[in-house]
Amino acid sequence: MISKTILVTDDALQLSWLQEAWRIAHTDGQIALESCMTDKLIEELKKAYGQNVNGQLGKTDQAYMITSLLMNPEAAVLKYFTSRSERNWPFPKYLGACGRVIFVENGGKLLDTSLASSWKDRANIALQLLNMIDTFRNGDPKWIVIFLDFRYENFAVDQSGRLNLIDFDEVMLIDREESGDGEKKQSCNMEDLKTFVSEIDKDHFCFQVPQYSQMMYALACVRLLSFLPEHLLKSLSDRHRSPEHVRPPGLLWGPPEHEATAIEALLRGCVEEKVAGGRLKAVEKLKAVLRRTLI
Repeated sequence: MISKTILVTDDALQLSWLQEAWRIAHTDGQIALESCMTDKLIEELKKAYGQNVNGQLGKTDQAYMITSLLMNPEAAVLKYFTSRSERNWPFPKYLGACGRVIFVENGGKLLDTSLASSWKDRANIALQLLNMIDTFRNGDPKWIVIFLDFRYENFAVDQSGRLNLIDFDEVMLIDREESGDGEKKQSCNMEDLKTFVSEIDKDHFCFQVPQYSQMMYALACVRLLSFLPEHLLKSLSDRHRSPEHVRPPGLLWGPPEHEATAIEALLRGCVEEKVAGGRLKAVEKLKAVLRRTLI
């Protein structure tokens, strides 16, 4: 019976217990959500899973929550964000669960099916993608959402043309109160990110993450948006593909002739930063150009 399992004990709600359980359940490596998990996030998840006014979870709700965190942590992330009414997050809505199976609304067709769409449709999706990263970085007063796995199969476009993130395996939630503020004072590029990610087990990792959150723009540009030859072979140790893999031209292929030169320069500025702050300026200018082409 569920009431007699460790999943409904107070111990199971302790960060130290969860971290040890994660190590046992995921012997193939650390999962993203675990990397910067905090007691504060556990308390927020309790609210999403039905915590009552006395701060207590029912035994069944707690069992669902702990099981999700251990076996399918992306379900816990999705339930948390889609249960909050203050912002319409770009995620499919969490509908419910039955045992270890979760139900979410249809996120739409995979992003790569939009590569053959008209320029305006593709430019609109590209603008949504950049705005999505804005939301990840600045859309929540408590958390910074970090996502680095920018691949076509991790995004979908629904019938209304809305872009959704549909895979949450690589989502990290960073507590703003326990992390540093501001952008890096030096330029930041792919080699810097690779070096930083290699230090994921070090104590200072979570504190420094916000300084690297701008690299989500770079990854989105190089992997999903750019059509430039120098970007088609570029990757960041992409474990999902062979070294010889050449991805299809990005969403911004075939831009309007009068905007092509500007878009090419801004894509380069998004991917490769020459001076500190240069990437963020390039992204803002790129969004302005995309909006202009949608008129």
